[in-house]
Amino acid sequence: MSKEKIEKIVLVVSDFHLGKGTYNEDGSLNFLEDFFYDDKFAEFLQYYDEMHPSAQIELVFNGDIFDLLQVDYREEYPARITEENSLYRFNKIVEGHPVFFEALRKFLSKPNRRLVYVQGNHDAGFLFPRVRDRLEEVIGVPYHYAGMRYELNGYLIEHGQQYEPSNRYKEDELFITRGVPEPIVNLPWGSVYVISILNKLRLKRPYVDKVRPFSLYFRWALINDFFWGIWALLKSFLFFLSKQFIRSKWYRTSLRESFEIIKEHSFFSTPLDRKAEKILATTDYHTVIFSHTHKMMFKSFKNGKKYFNTGCWIEMIDLDLVHFGKNLRFTFVEIDFYRNGSHEAHLKEWKGKCREVEKVFQHY
Repeated sequence: MSKEKIEKIVLVVSDFHLGKGTYNEDGSLNFLEDFFYDDKFAEFLQYYDEMHPSAQIELVFNGDIFDLLQVDYREEYPARITEENSLYRFNKIVEGHPVFFEALRKFLSKPNRRLVYVQGNHDAGFLFPRVRDRLEEVIGVPYHYAGMRYELNGYLIEHGQQYEPSNRYKEDELFITRGVPEPIVNLPWGSVYVISILNKLRLKRPYVDKVRPFSLYFRWALINDFFWGIWALLKSFLFFLSKQFIRSKWYRTSLRESFEIIKEHSFFSTPLDRKAEKILATTDYHTVIFSHTHKMMFKSFKNGKKYFNTGCWIEMIDLDLVHFGKNLRFTFVEIDFYRNGSHEAHLKEWKGKCREVEKVFQHY
């Protein structure tokens, strides 16, 4: 169908993992920054704004756009996620990505433009109202915070962390308030691991969280990077044990949840696409859109039901033979609603404008 017949467009993007910028305050490289593509995102918004000036365009941030877990709070990385330190971290992200936020502000200032924010596991601070309000101040217009999931005309849009025991928020106990001076996010195990261990590992091996499947990388490290591999394994193992036997004020888990986490990281885990298939088979949703895995995907099931994964906008390193090597693809899901009442969704890739030369960002 022609673009003139499109009434509304929904653009679903995720996993930008914006940090506090390319450089630290002292001018050194920030090894915890993942997003170097502010200009490309600005061009992406400009393209859709100019191509569809009269259509409604809804931009859905499907989680982990802002990586508050990997931004320091006064040069420390506390696992106590409070409203105050989350606001501090988010302001650091705003300072570090002026082009990104200016493009977002300009796009949303136009008529028929709307932003929807879905909660991810790396942006835990957005559970606090003041942090969400700060985003509204920055972009200059109201937006819709959808929480853990966004439903739209038979489409279910979720980040996906709620289907993994190690990254799942307890929706009936999002905050810990007892015995602490101010509310603290009841972080999933995986988020505590990122703050306590992964950030330290990345300072020595910045690519460590970019490699997939990690099991293959770890086997490689034990042969080719032996001492670091043993050190990383020991740090991770001791961390897991400590979370089972040492009670923390800002992290609560049960023995049953611990076994679920172990199962998740074993051969008995269920991939996210299989969980989406189960949702489609047992509900009235015709389409499920997840993110979280950093791996784009499209699957079509019987009865015309579909599953999409938006992928990510950061560089990844694949060790499997199908996608072997470094991969950087600006993928997203576009849902078009037509004036005749029909609609369709597609997995797409933003190619950007042609450039003769552009900067290369390499931390490793």
